[in-house]
Amino acid sequence: MKVHSALISLIASAFIVGHTHAEPKQGWELVFYLGTSFSKNETLTIKQDGYPDITLDDARFATKPFDSPPYYGIRLGRWHNGHGWEVEHIHQKIYIDDLPDEVQHFEITDGYNLFLFNSAWQLTNDGVITRVGIGPVIAHPQITVRGMSNHKSGGGAIPTIWDSDSGYQWAGAAAQLALEKEFSVSRHWLLSLEGKITHAQADIDIEGGSVHVPNTAIHLVGGIKYDF
Repeated sequence: MKVHSALISLIASAFIVGHTHAEPKQGWELVFYLGTSFSKNETLTIKQDGYPDITLDDARFATKPFDSPPYYGIRLGRWHNGHGWEVEHIHQKIYIDDLPDEVQHFEITDGYNLFLFNSAWQLTNDGVITRVGIGPVIAHPQITVRGMSNHKSGGGAIPTIWDSDSGYQWAGAAAQLALEKEFSVSRHWLLSLEGKITHAQADIDIEGGSVHVPNTAIHLVGGIKYDF
């Protein structure tokens, strides 16, 4: 938690030296950000052929944002007169550490990927932006139940989601609501601080069965932008 607080404080301190947009946003924008998420606890039921169901009561989802692979996000948008259309990838991660004996390992860290198509609005000319988005969940799980693992080594989400042997799964759907404050540091470069709420529903295939893994999370991220 201290690392999370330090990251947010560092980003916030850097913003003080910047200034904000004074006119409606126009043109293309590329954003990369780091941060963390805080997920709502969930009750999960693991179904496996030939075995009784396993229920994980009030499972706590951890993010471990700086463990490899890290939590991150990337977004590309096109703006016109203060309104933007965007595509965004949030590399959300899920770890469950408190497990029953039948479940040896549970993580979705390559990851619980949210690919979102956003509509965004510049609320004011001083860098306050809101966005809503919807899109698919593409998951790469590492789950071992009763000694049976579903883990497959993939080569990256974007080039291998079409290959069933890559370990990536088209798992469900997601939505987000976000509020962002951006700060300009030069003609083309900006910094931003953003809060998001996401909700996703995903059905994850495991060896011999499946588990439904919903995720509701608050995200706090700091990003760097390039306008072009």
